[in-house]
Amino acid sequence: MLLKDRKFPIPGLGKSIRDAIFNSSDANEVYQKLHKLQAGVNKYWIDINRLEIDNYLKYGTLPFTLQYTQEPLMYAQIEQTLTNILSKDISQLSKFDTSTMSKLSQILYAVAGSSITSLTRLSKTFDLAINTLIDVFEVFEKSEMLLRIYPHGSHFGQVRKPSKYLFVSPAYRSMFYNLIGSTYSYDNYKGQLLEDAVGLYLYRLLGLRFGASLTYDNAEGGADFIVSVDDKKIPIEVGYGEKDFSQVSRTMKSINGAYAFSVSPSRLKYSEAKSAISVPLSYFLLI
Repeated sequence: MLLKDRKFPIPGLGKSIRDAIFNSSDANEVYQKLHKLQAGVNKYWIDINRLEIDNYLKYGTLPFTLQYTQEPLMYAQIEQTLTNILSKDISQLSKFDTSTMSKLSQILYAVAGSSITSLTRLSKTFDLAINTLIDVFEVFEKSEMLLRIYPHGSHFGQVRKPSKYLFVSPAYRSMFYNLIGSTYSYDNYKGQLLEDAVGLYLYRLLGLRFGASLTYDNAEGGADFIVSVDDKKIPIEVGYGEKDFSQVSRTMKSINGAYAFSVSPSRLKYSEAKSAISVPLSYFLLI
């Protein structure tokens, strides 16, 4: 919005939201702090069309798309950007043979369909040695196309359990759904774009803090993310629609979490019984 409409952020608001979410002692304190910031959040969004949030998730995390008015042109340019990364940057970061290089785009397309990635299954699908596939994903990380989220637990557990791979820019996942013959509508995959965006925000924020980590709960029905910072563990659930905190509640019990929250377009609310808060997307995007 800053680049598109010269809409400047409200000074100090983002920092206050971050402080409320990550530096509170319990869920009630998070809720009280965020409730006090409601006027500032409303002031920022009052003259912004809420469809801009969808536009941001679909392609706005790559600002060069602002110069286009038609989505097909945007996705064509995103595809070209991805092609350039695969053909130029990755060729400099790796020594893959021609056969492996020809499969990189297909591997990313497979990731776009499911964030929890079994390298063993992909190895069979693409007829690649598991060690080669591990190298491929390491290069995807180095080139900042994918963000790897390890399963929560010991280092040994992290190695033997599948990691979650998110796109650093949700625009890449959106491009695959819009250009590569997918029949899915936006409503079918927007939750995955939101998870990409939340993962990016958390990764960038935690990258500035020593000793912080970002993982996920690999148990069935577990939390999408677990933020560990200052000896405090915070499960996070991401999605659309009203949340009943079922995912984060299960994870809270298993990891002895301090409090939990969900990120969705729903309203700000607090559950004392589950020690959880629903953080509206309109708040979270301002951090």
